[in-house]
Amino acid sequence: MAYNSRRNLLGAICAGGKTAYHLFCISTNPSKTVDSVLRLCRKSEWFPQYRATSSNSHSFALSVTIAISIENVITSFDIDHAGELIASIDTSGKCLISDVNTNNCKVLLDLDSSFGQRTSFIKT
Repeated sequence: MAYNSRRNLLGAICAGGKTAYHLFCISTNPSKTVDSVLRLCRKSEWFPQYRATSSNSHSFALSVTIAISIENVITSFDIDHAGELIASIDTSGKCLISDVNTNNCKVLLDLDSSFGQRTSFIKT
Protein backbone atom coordinates (compact mmCIF):
# COMPACT_ATOMS: atom_id res chain seq x y z
CA MET A 1 0.00 0.00 0.00
CA ALA A 2 1.05 3.58 -0.59
CA TYR A 3 -0.41 6.79 0.80
CA ASN A 4 -0.05 10.39 -0.37
CA SER A 5 -1.20 12.95 2.20
CA ARG A 6 -0.93 15.91 -0.17
CA ARG A 7 -3.67 14.60 -2.48
CA ASN A 8 -5.30 12.19 -0.01
CA LEU A 9 -4.66 9.17 -2.20
CA LEU A 10 -4.32 5.57 -1.10
CA GLY A 11 -2.97 2.97 -3.51
CA ALA A 12 -3.28 -0.78 -3.05
CA ILE A 13 -1.49 -3.44 -5.11
CA CYS A 14 -3.70 -6.15 -6.60
CA ALA A 15 -2.85 -9.85 -6.47
CA GLY A 16 -2.67 -10.04 -10.28
CA GLY A 17 -5.00 -10.30 -13.21
CA LYS A 18 -6.25 -7.40 -15.32
CA THR A 19 -5.83 -4.74 -12.62
CA ALA A 20 -2.39 -3.48 -11.53
CA TYR A 21 -3.56 -1.47 -8.53
CA HIS A 22 -6.55 0.29 -7.01
CA LEU A 23 -6.40 4.02 -6.31
CA PHE A 24 -8.67 5.34 -3.55
CA CYS A 25 -9.54 8.94 -2.65
CA ILE A 26 -9.77 9.71 1.06
CA SER A 27 -12.26 12.35 2.13
CA THR A 28 -10.98 15.07 4.45
CA ASN A 29 -14.52 15.86 5.64
CA PRO A 30 -16.23 12.48 5.89
CA SER A 31 -19.76 11.97 7.12
CA LYS A 32 -20.52 9.21 9.60
CA THR A 33 -20.75 6.46 6.97
CA VAL A 34 -17.71 4.42 5.92
CA ASP A 35 -18.54 4.83 2.22
CA SER A 36 -17.89 8.56 2.38
CA VAL A 37 -14.42 8.17 3.95
CA LEU A 38 -12.83 6.01 1.26
CA ARG A 39 -13.93 6.08 -2.38
CA LEU A 40 -12.52 4.05 -5.28
CA CYS A 41 -11.09 6.53 -7.79
CA ARG A 42 -9.71 4.08 -10.34
CA LYS A 43 -8.85 0.48 -11.04
CA SER A 44 -5.65 0.88 -13.03
CA GLU A 45 -5.35 -1.61 -15.85
CA TRP A 46 -2.37 -3.94 -16.10
CA PHE A 47 0.31 -2.18 -18.13
CA PRO A 48 1.22 -3.95 -21.40
CA GLN A 49 4.87 -3.20 -20.61
CA TYR A 50 4.71 -5.86 -17.91
CA ARG A 51 4.95 -9.43 -19.11
CA ALA A 52 1.77 -11.40 -18.47
CA THR A 53 3.53 -14.63 -17.51
CA SER A 54 6.92 -16.23 -17.58
CA SER A 55 7.61 -19.91 -17.89
CA ASN A 56 10.65 -21.85 -16.73
CA SER A 57 11.50 -25.49 -17.40
CA HIS A 58 13.79 -27.51 -15.13
CA SER A 59 15.31 -30.88 -16.14
CA PHE A 60 16.34 -33.38 -13.50
CA ALA A 61 18.70 -36.40 -13.68
CA LEU A 62 15.80 -38.77 -14.28
CA SER A 63 14.85 -36.80 -17.41
CA VAL A 64 11.75 -35.51 -15.72
CA THR A 65 10.78 -32.05 -16.92
CA ILE A 66 8.64 -29.89 -14.73
CA ALA A 67 7.19 -26.71 -16.21
CA ILE A 68 6.46 -23.96 -13.73
CA SER A 69 4.34 -21.02 -14.76
CA ILE A 70 4.68 -17.98 -12.54
CA GLU A 71 2.22 -15.12 -12.84
CA ASN A 72 3.82 -11.69 -12.97
CA VAL A 73 2.70 -9.38 -10.17
CA ILE A 74 3.66 -5.97 -8.84
CA THR A 75 5.98 -6.43 -5.87
CA SER A 76 6.57 -2.80 -4.88
CA PHE A 77 4.54 0.37 -5.26
CA ASP A 78 4.84 4.03 -4.21
CA ILE A 79 3.35 7.47 -4.89
CA ASP A 80 5.67 10.48 -5.20
CA HIS A 81 5.49 13.37 -2.71
CA ALA A 82 3.54 15.65 -5.08
CA GLY A 83 1.01 12.89 -5.80
CA GLU A 84 1.56 13.12 -9.55
CA LEU A 85 3.51 9.90 -10.26
CA ILE A 86 3.25 6.26 -9.25
CA ALA A 87 6.26 3.93 -9.39
CA SER A 88 5.80 0.17 -9.44
CA ILE A 89 8.17 -2.79 -9.82
CA ASP A 90 7.11 -6.24 -11.03
CA THR A 91 8.57 -9.70 -10.44
CA SER A 92 10.56 -9.58 -13.70
CA GLY A 93 12.45 -6.45 -12.58
CA LYS A 94 10.60 -3.81 -14.58
CA CYS A 95 10.17 -0.45 -12.87
CA LEU A 96 7.34 1.52 -14.41
CA ILE A 97 6.56 5.14 -13.58
CA SER A 98 3.09 6.31 -14.56
CA ASP A 99 1.02 9.48 -14.29
CA VAL A 100 -1.56 9.41 -11.46
CA ASN A 101 -4.15 11.44 -13.40
CA THR A 102 -3.95 9.75 -16.81
CA ASN A 103 -2.46 6.35 -15.90
CA ASN A 104 -0.07 6.74 -18.86
CA CYS A 105 3.36 5.15 -18.67
CA LYS A 106 6.02 7.89 -18.38
CA VAL A 107 9.21 5.87 -17.85
CA LEU A 108 10.07 2.17 -18.03
CA LEU A 109 13.29 0.88 -16.49
CA ASP A 110 14.05 -2.77 -17.25
CA LEU A 111 16.47 -4.41 -14.82
CA ASP A 112 17.71 -7.88 -15.67
CA SER A 113 17.55 -10.49 -12.94
CA SER A 114 21.34 -10.89 -13.04
CA PHE A 115 21.95 -8.12 -10.49
CA GLY A 116 21.67 -5.16 -12.84
CA GLN A 117 23.95 -6.51 -15.58
CA ARG A 118 21.52 -5.34 -18.24
CA THR A 119 19.57 -2.16 -17.84
CA SER A 120 17.44 -0.43 -20.43
CA PHE A 121 15.75 2.91 -19.97
CA ILE A 122 12.74 3.83 -22.10
CA LYS A 123 11.04 7.19 -21.79
CA THR A 124 7.57 7.18 -23.30
